[in-house]
Amino acid sequence: MKRAISWFDRKRVVKASGLAVGAVVMLVVVANVAMWQAARGNVVNSVDELDGTYDAVIVPGAGVFANERPSRTLQARIDAAVELHELGVVDHILASGDNGTESYDEPTVIRRSAHQQGVPLADITLDYAGFSTWDTCVRANEIFGVERAVLVTQARFANRAAALCEAAGIDVDVLSLGDQRGLSLALGWRAAMREPLAAVKALYEVVAQPDPRFLGDFVGLAGSEIPGNPDPALGEE
Repeated sequence: MKRAISWFDRKRVVKASGLAVGAVVMLVVVANVAMWQAARGNVVNSVDELDGTYDAVIVPGAGVFANERPSRTLQARIDAAVELHELGVVDHILASGDNGTESYDEPTVIRRSAHQQGVPLADITLDYAGFSTWDTCVRANEIFGVERAVLVTQARFANRAAALCEAAGIDVDVLSLGDQRGLSLALGWRAAMREPLAAVKALYEVVAQPDPRFLGDFVGLAGSEIPGNPDPALGEE
């Protein structure tokens, strides 16, 4: 016969659960404060606040639809990078994103859109292994030789991106693009919940400095006249 859970046992379970939840909440708060503190002075809200010479503008990947159309989030980043190139703030775009399968290729979509807006292929370098912000920042420094950069991203990601790139050895200014309007309720809640939790992973990366999923030989900002993945949309075979 199973022993009934006593009132005392239930009280201990509730107390332990409360302590566990409290610890998780505290960890999330600490991680987000740490990201904010680490990013101080490295996040700007307008092009006019950018100052100095940059090796490149880093465009971290974001969602791409099945028809190879960039999501609004990604298109906003591409457009900002193109504007910086047109204004002469940067001479080079580093397109970094997920190319984990043959059918999904964020860097190629970034390159295509930037080139169609007038950026020469010689001024766009592709990083096919930017699977996370940390991977993008580490690879930008170690594989592509970027030491000072602008990174373009939405406001909710800005502090984390700045903290991670600084930890990866890049003197970075993050251009905050503002967040999208008109998100669905489901997407809005998901976006609101994701970033505070992502800060916990980012804090681990800042402290532990793990290797990215892929490293490799030094490449430099080599341009993309002959890309690793030819783009049929640009007439490449």
